[in-house]
Amino acid sequence: NSDQLNKLNSQLQEMEDRLRDSDSTSQQLLEFAKELATKSDLNEVFEEAIRDARHLVQADRATLWLVDEDTNELYTCVAEGLQALNGEVKEIRIDISKGIVGHVVCSGETFSCVDAYDCDKFNPSIDRSSGYRTRQILCVPLLSKTSGGKQKIVGAIQVVNRAEKADSISAAFSKSEEQLLVTLGEQIVGAVEHCHNRASSEAEKQQSLMQLKQMQSQLQRARTD
Repeated sequence: NSDQLNKLNSQLQEMEDRLRDSDSTSQQLLEFAKELATKSDLNEVFEEAIRDARHLVQADRATLWLVDEDTNELYTCVAEGLQALNGEVKEIRIDISKGIVGHVVCSGETFSCVDAYDCDKFNPSIDRSSGYRTRQILCVPLLSKTSGGKQKIVGAIQVVNRAEKADSISAAFSKSEEQLLVTLGEQIVGAVEHCHNRASSEAEKQQSLMQLKQMQSQLQRARTD
């Protein structure tokens, strides 16, 4: 009976810890969503989102990849850990069908692994040039809705390796962390659309002002004729 009671207490404590962690994570997501909603510059949105992604899942590094439809490539919009050249971080471009991120974007499926070198889709060239050792990877697609209501993949978020402060630096990224990144991805897409709408509104406002000034000048000329 004593063993059963101890086991029950242990299970209850584990449930409490999970609920507490869940509440804390939900609060973090809410705060991140609020912060992203205040951004009007796309670069700020992207940089903030990548910091959020790394923090949420206790990862060492995070990268935001976007689709370039003109060249049929993927390029790094924000990539932590890459060496800056002349004050600017070097952009990486790859064919849209290549590598783990290419697989995620083309298939629309999330990818996770404990050791990247066990995966034939992994390209170790960046590791070789930087001296970094990639182990765990979690990569999720970024989905946006088209005007017709269909979903379109516009990029991917990729996090690599556990941060040193993580509970276990050798553990794989969990299903719950995968869902966190998916949710964050939805917030990023929403923030991007907000920026585009805001820019469109400003452009429309400027166009209206120009049209108004043209009308005023035409009226003035008509009065003097």
